[in-house]
Amino acid sequence: MQLKTLSTLALALTALSASAQGRFEDRFVSDKKGSLIGFSSAVTSYETSKFSPGVIPSVKQANAGASLMYWQGITPKLDFSVRLNTIFTDYNKKDAFAQTTFIPELSGELHLKALKDNHLFNPFISAGIGAGYYSKEITPFIPVGLGLQ
Repeated sequence: MQLKTLSTLALALTALSASAQGRFEDRFVSDKKGSLIGFSSAVTSYETSKFSPGVIPSVKQANAGASLMYWQGITPKLDFSVRLNTIFTDYNKKDAFAQTTFIPELSGELHLKALKDNHLFNPFISAGIGAGYYSKEITPFIPVGLGLQ
C-alpha cells in the first residue's frame, strides 16, 4: 500500500471514531487507561519460501505461540505495555530444523493513540524494543505497528 493510501485510511478511521463516539464517553470511568492484563495466542511461520504473502501457512509450517501482556496508561493518549511471549517451534536458525522447543520473547512498547482512552474506537501507533532467545542466543528486535483499539 502506498503511504498516501495509509494516511487517508488512518485519517478516515480517526474521523469516524471521533464522530461516532460522543454518546459513549459517559460509559468510561477515565480518559486514561488503567492497569490491564491480557492473554493472546498466535501462529508463526519462519518458512516463508514455501508460500506467498497473504497465504496461510500449512499446519506443518505453523508454530503455535502464546503471550501474556500488561498495559498501563501513562497519559490519556499514551500507553505502555510489556509482553512476555513464547513460540513452540522446531525452527532453529543454525540447524534449520531441530527438536521442538520454545522460544521466549520479552518486549516493552509505547502506544500513541489518536484520541483519549474514553473512546470506543481509537487508532494508535506502537513502537518498542524487545529480545528473544533464539538458538541459544539473545537477539534484539524492534516491534512497530498500527492498531485499532
